[in-house]
This record gives sequence, C-alpha cells and structure tokens, in this order.
Amino acid sequence: MCPIKIKPENLQFDKKKQNNKVEFMITNDGFDLVDLEVNLLSNDSDISKKITIPDIRGSAIICEQNKPAIIPINPQEHMLFYVIYKGENDEKSCHSQSTIPTNNLGKSNTEIELKYTDETGHRNRISVPINVE
Repeated sequence: MCPIKIKPENLQFDKKKQNNKVEFMITNDGFDLVDLEVNLLSNDSDISKKITIPDIRGSAIICEQNKPAIIPINPQEHMLFYVIYKGENDEKSCHSQSTIPTNNLGKSNTEIELKYTDETGHRNRISVPINVE
C-alpha cells in the first residue's frame, strides 16, 4: 500500500488567465516519517518559469525551474500546497515567444514528480500531471 496520497490527482490551469492558483494536498498515511522529493518536470524549459510551488507559510519558493525540494512529512500528516501558474498575459511571460508543448489531447507535458523511499526501502514515484489549456 502506498502511504503517500495526493488530492487532486491532476492539476488544471487556464493559460489565458494570470496567476492561476490550484491547491493540492499531500497526506502521509503511513507510520514513518517520509522525506518527499518534489520536482517540477517539463520538456519545455519555459514552463518551469511559469509554474512555481511556494511555501504556504511564507513567500519562499520551494520548487521551481526543475530544482527539486525535499519536504519531510510526518506520519498521519496532511500538507497543503499551492501551485501557481503565471498565464500567457503575465508581464514576465509576454517576452517569451515559446509555447507550452502539448500532446495530441491538447494538454501540457508537465508534471509534479514526487519521490520517496518507503519503510521497506523501495524507491517510489508519484506523478501529478499538470494540464494547461
């Protein structure tokens, strides 16, 4: 059984809106402390400039531009995070001419990757797709 639970299982953004903010919850249903590695992955380097995961307790950014963060999650703990997407109309974004890559479904090839080692020593990976339409 996977002790780490994520809700929602995918994140949806509107690329025409500025500063979309979506929340997601990470829960450790296990009985051991888990050091969770959080990484933002994309096949377009510009997407990481438009998506950030700030620390909910302050203004520090915990994950951006493909720089992973390590977040300890205690047993039975719930952690709320916000993922912020700065839309195409954002002043910082309008200088960029690249577009977000899409697959044949019209959604971005971007995800939040969560990695951790469970109590048996197995390395686990959870993917949270990010859809930008």
